Amino acid sequence: MPELWLPYGEVEVSLDVRAENLAEVITSQPPKLDDASLKEKLRQAPLKPGTSLVLADCQQATLQFLGIAISMLPELGIAPEFLLVQCPEQHLYKVKKVCENSGVKVTQIGRPDQRIGEVDNVEVMAPTALSNSQTLIITETRLNPLFGFSGGPASLLRLMNDEVMSEAFSRRSDDNPHPGKNTPSSDFSDTVSHAFETVPSIEIVSIAGQTADIFSGGLIETHRQAVKGAAEFVTHEVTQPAKIVVLSPGRGFDSTLSSSLSSTWNVLGALREKGWLIIAAECSEGLGSEAAELFLTGRIRIETKKYVRGLEDLVFLRNITAGHSIVIVSALPHYFLATKLGLQVARRLEEAFGTALDSLGSRTKAHVITSSSDALLKSKES
Repeated sequence: MPELWLPYGEVEVSLDVRAENLAEVITSQPPKLDDASLKEKLRQAPLKPGTSLVLADCQQATLQFLGIAISMLPELGIAPEFLLVQCPEQHLYKVKKVCENSGVKVTQIGRPDQRIGEVDNVEVMAPTALSNSQTLIITETRLNPLFGFSGGPASLLRLMNDEVMSEAFSRRSDDNPHPGKNTPSSDFSDTVSHAFETVPSIEIVSIAGQTADIFSGGLIETHRQAVKGAAEFVTHEVTQPAKIVVLSPGRGFDSTLSSSLSSTWNVLGALREKGWLIIAAECSEGLGSEAAELFLTGRIRIETKKYVRGLEDLVFLRNITAGHSIVIVSALPHYFLATKLGLQVARRLEEAFGTALDSLGSRTKAHVITSSSDALLKSKES
């Protein structure tokens, strides 16, 4: 009997599966830029004294990049006091930890107080930092259920006024997630970001929390290149639609319910109708989105017209649970997961897997995904 191990917080949890119940195990094995290659990429970037690094994304690969950039300041001829790092308020603590004792100043990205113009009668406001002549924007390319891929224009939109994100959200074609695809929301983000088309940008292609590649240049063209590179790394094809998918969002991506759900949607392209999703996600840092907190305490409805961070995952979850069974193994309170969100809850993976087999038949095969944040699944038969 094969014993499989899936990431769960800082540890791993086991799943015993009989050979006749195992269809395939998909494990991310991304190419990884070593430090020497990363430094060479940095030497080619427009990093100079007086640069303001605007971190629109602050995931593991971005923080790794920032640490290496700081270590290279003497080689680049940049005194630490002549480099400014700006990031969203919720990421200040971990960015400051990376810059600790370096002499580099870290500040919060300001509010969107500069009028950029209008797009389809939507007023666009952005932080002044984005228009600074010495700004260098850092974003991270990852699968995203609303925009297809995060990074570049999609990441920039989240720094702008609420009306811009509300408009992007309202333009979705339906209530299904579409990771890895061009979407009406991503088309809108591209249009809005044309005002920053020539602003220097570095985009990090992150796979399984590691830097797979780095692109630099103007914001929009750099994003196009990064998306093309990322798509090659993350796409996996299965021979036939899966009846059961057992997954972990991956190390570092199961820390909140929001990031876990966002990672889960990547496998839907290979799941048959009425299929089962079994998720191992510790969620040690809680819900992870304002929308989930407001919804679970009865302060918003999923149908709200005003976008709140993380609302897309609640909309997608409601729609997906109508056609699939979702079981989660998590440290979150079962009441919230089951009663409020309509998820089935299990204490262990074996319990969840047994429930799926009871429903579908004892000889049903499962696909096991060790890092769904980086696995865009497709089926040859779909």
